[in-house]
Amino acid sequence: MRQYVMELIGTFFLTLAVSITGVPMAVGLMFMAMYYIGEGVSGGYYNPALAVAAWMRGVLAVEEMLIYTGVQSIGAFFGVWLFRALTNNVFMPDVMADLSMGMAILVEVLMAAVLALVLLTVATSKDYKGSVVNGAVIGLTLAAVLLVGQSIVNPAIAVGAYLGQLFVDGGALSRELLFVYICAPLVGGALAALTYDYLHPSKGK
Repeated sequence: MRQYVMELIGTFFLTLAVSITGVPMAVGLMFMAMYYIGEGVSGGYYNPALAVAAWMRGVLAVEEMLIYTGVQSIGAFFGVWLFRALTNNVFMPDVMADLSMGMAILVEVLMAAVLALVLLTVATSKDYKGSVVNGAVIGLTLAAVLLVGQSIVNPAIAVGAYLGQLFVDGGALSRELLFVYICAPLVGGALAALTYDYLHPSKGK
């Protein structure tokens, strides 16, 4: 139970960083802080795309992965709700300006894959697992992909934003939100796990 509470708390604070600041470095530093707090409790994923990658690597059982995804989405909803209470605004991710939905999906897949591949490399491989710098490496990677892709690469935050909008004004789930911010990062996480296994065939699971 403790690991699920940790994933909820971590995603809550990560969502606050995303919604309130929108600054990639602030988000990366928040992830780093939450990773150091939760790595020994839950693994410090705070993102369904990362949970999917860990499941495909055999680090998480399918039941754990599904529960992680659920509690991460709840934590993100709480973060969006507090953002609303603090600012009287509704947080909703938006597709990068002048970018088609197809290209936005590609960007989310690639950026999520990079983030998940870094996490798998430093947090699950025998070469780096347990290193004190892992949180900094993952956090800085998150900052980099957010800056490059101008994305969120986190389906839980997208679900939290949708639920927040739904309860405020009854908004409908847009195609952009579904495919770009929910489905695409999950594909990226799966792609990262497959890539890791291809690049490191001798390491196994």
